[in-house]
Amino acid sequence: MIASLTTQDFAVLGNYDEFTPKMASLTSANILSFGENSKSDVRAADIEYREGYAHFDLVTPQGREAVGLRILGMHQVANALAAAAAATALNIPIEVIASALSTAEMSSKWRMELSEINGLLLINDSYNANPESMIAALRTLALISQERGGRSWAFLGTMHELGAASGIAHSDIATAAAALSIDHLVAIGNLQYQTSEPIEMVLHHFGQQNDAHQLFSHFEVGDVILVKASRAEHLEIIAADIAKFWRDKTIGMEEMK
Repeated sequence: MIASLTTQDFAVLGNYDEFTPKMASLTSANILSFGENSKSDVRAADIEYREGYAHFDLVTPQGREAVGLRILGMHQVANALAAAAAATALNIPIEVIASALSTAEMSSKWRMELSEINGLLLINDSYNANPESMIAALRTLALISQERGGRSWAFLGTMHELGAASGIAHSDIATAAAALSIDHLVAIGNLQYQTSEPIEMVLHHFGQQNDAHQLFSHFEVGDVILVKASRAEHLEIIAADIAKFWRDKTIGMEEMK
């Protein structure tokens, strides 16, 4: 596809792996790179995260403008830069690009959907999952829980369509969660979330979503809870159960005062 581009076209290439930048040698098109390093044509500078939302300076050949994303997740910086690079190739002013990035919101359900419920923060990312998105979600969970000072809970279901790599992939996620200092990994319907390394993280395994309800009573104000799995696992159900349990519990506590 890229080889078919002409000198009047643009190829927008990310600098996030070793292979994509090499595609530039396959085309006579104009190249516009994006990434988080100083060599990228479109890049993010001075990145910081506030409660899981990225804030950075967008730098393009047109100049520099501040951006504050309203879509949750550390991985959204790369998505924003890809969009900014495409817009830059179309000669859209950087001020317009920065404004659009700063006002864009997620419209689909269960994609890093954030709910603050009486002191409990629920991240419902149950729409889908693969190893890369799972790591990204866990990093966001770790970051937000550290900022809030509460414990981190990851309710994770099966990642589908991994074939023979499924066992290793799920084990790697458990190891990554422990490395990120996640406090509780709650595996639902999948015993492959295991790690052979010594960990401080508490690892729970449950066969069904309802079985995990016994953990709800351990939630505390300030805790952050991530719910994530492939679509077929329907973990939006337990996300709704968590929200209802905590809402009912805290309302009851208020009524007792």
